[in-house]
Amino acid sequence: MADFRNALAMAESGGDYGVTNTLGYMGRYQFGDDRLTDFQRATGQQFTREQFLGSPDLQEAAYAWHIADIDRQLAPLVGAVVGGQTMDRDALRGMAHLGGVGGARRYVESGGAYNPSDAYGTALSDYAGRFGGQGTQEAPAATVNALATTPAPQEPQQNALALPPRWQPNYLDPQAFQLDLSQFVRRT
Repeated sequence: MADFRNALAMAESGGDYGVTNTLGYMGRYQFGDDRLTDFQRATGQQFTREQFLGSPDLQEAAYAWHIADIDRQLAPLVGAVVGGQTMDRDALRGMAHLGGVGGARRYVESGGAYNPSDAYGTALSDYAGRFGGQGTQEAPAATVNALATTPAPQEPQQNALALPPRWQPNYLDPQAFQLDLSQFVRRT
């Protein structure tokens, strides 16, 4: 994950923890308010924008949660081929970071026909190409191509995708992302 992490940080902020762009996305990974709200709800942590910008540890905790959440939701799409590119975890992570998990899923499921751009003109396919192949290609052996044209199983319980525990929905433990923010509270 380190190669992807560094590539994303450099692309988003030049690696600067204290930057806010013209659209209000902030920090090393350029998180928006909606994604930070998701992080807060999932972990129970509360913090201000200023606390977030001033805390590399908090930003890294949010990043770790963010990537784990993306991986959990998009695991079945690893290995799909869209426009000649195999969707590895890093391609999916990049697209989901730019356009949300739903956007990445829709891009893959539409065969690339759904390919919106952000306010700066960056399309989902741009991030798939830019971040795909960053060196974190390992995927569970049971991962399937989401676009495969195989018949539906007759008994889903017996033929369900058997993912390792780290890829199962309960993998995200909010306690794993808790930080003591008291050190960042301004005392007057």
